[in-house]
Amino acid sequence: MIQFIRTKFILASLSVVLLAPGLTVATESEKSWERWFSQQIVTHPEVIAAQEYMNSTFSTAIGQGRSVYNPELDSEFERDGNVNNYSLGVSQTIDWSDKRSVRQLKAASIRVLARNQYSLTVQQKAADAIIAIVEWRSATLLAGLAAQQEEQMKTLLEIITERQTAGDIGSVDAELAVLGLSQRLNDTATAQALSKQAEFRLKEIFPDWSNQWKDIPPYLWRFESESSINQSANTHPSVVIAKAKWLASQKNSQLVQLEAKADPTFGIKAGKNGDENLVGLNFSIPLNVRNDFSAEVLAAHLETNAIESEYLATLRKQIFEIKSARSVLQEYKSRYKQWQILMKGRAEKSGDLLVKQWESGDLSTTEYMMALRQRADGISAGIELQVKYQTTHVNWLLKIGQINAAVRLL
Repeated sequence: MIQFIRTKFILASLSVVLLAPGLTVATESEKSWERWFSQQIVTHPEVIAAQEYMNSTFSTAIGQGRSVYNPELDSEFERDGNVNNYSLGVSQTIDWSDKRSVRQLKAASIRVLARNQYSLTVQQKAADAIIAIVEWRSATLLAGLAAQQEEQMKTLLEIITERQTAGDIGSVDAELAVLGLSQRLNDTATAQALSKQAEFRLKEIFPDWSNQWKDIPPYLWRFESESSINQSANTHPSVVIAKAKWLASQKNSQLVQLEAKADPTFGIKAGKNGDENLVGLNFSIPLNVRNDFSAEVLAAHLETNAIESEYLATLRKQIFEIKSARSVLQEYKSRYKQWQILMKGRAEKSGDLLVKQWESGDLSTTEYMMALRQRADGISAGIELQVKYQTTHVNWLLKIGQINAAVRLL
């Protein structure tokens, strides 16, 4: 009798996501998985690079908040015959229009932008990592199913050969079994290759990957957002980044206007001219006569308008991406749940039933091989439906900006 050696493993792997009740409090193994996952994400080179860029931007923002002008020191020395003449002076340009306060507000927007760029990188990497695990599990299940079909055809060929020797079956059946086996060899090779590719993709994302971490905590698939679509869109890192750019541009436009205004410079000088002591005050201010910098002011204003439109476009796009992701998720979730209910316990029973019907002669070899193929296609469809459901779930979490919360990224 044909042995269905991997069926239970495949079906068990497909029955976890929706129907089995889960705990709201993480178990010790789930907490261990969370710690491992967080460590893998925050130590990934892309995330480290994003963190360094964020720290670099923070340093730039610190500089933006400091004084605009430094004092200047000047000195003179000359020798007139036997007399030494010298002077020493200090001057300071005054931030008369208070550019510093505007620069500080601009720096605050830059910090918000940097933090959310880092957050967006972490969320994207976390989503990529979850999807990589999902796709690897799917590829592994499909490879196992292909290997199972190959074993079935090998066993079928052995039985047919024995029955042909006994004169119980014709040569046509043997030819059909050989052709079926040749097709399964190609299917198995393709499935195994895809499984290996998925495994190497995992190892690229997770330096410390092992099969110990293959089970994603089930609470991830039960995560529900309490925020409205508009709220999720407004708080999404990509939208916050676009808004921060707009606010920073507004402050930059104000700075350009202020920098078009001249700031005065005051100074004091002391020294000696021959036998006489020298003390003096000086004052200077640029005269914006030949260039009033109105073109630069207009350019900054127009750029701010453009960035505002980009922010509104980003917000609109995010709202519709959330709606689309939620709609797609609901479709796959509904169909996958139906598949689980439909196929629960039937795959094993159908396999045993097909064997009995073929052995009793109720099914011809051609009908039997076709039925085996349809059965495998049904299981394969469930595997593909599961991976589509899970990847769309992760995509929805990414679109609402909740992937870190859903996976409990520490």
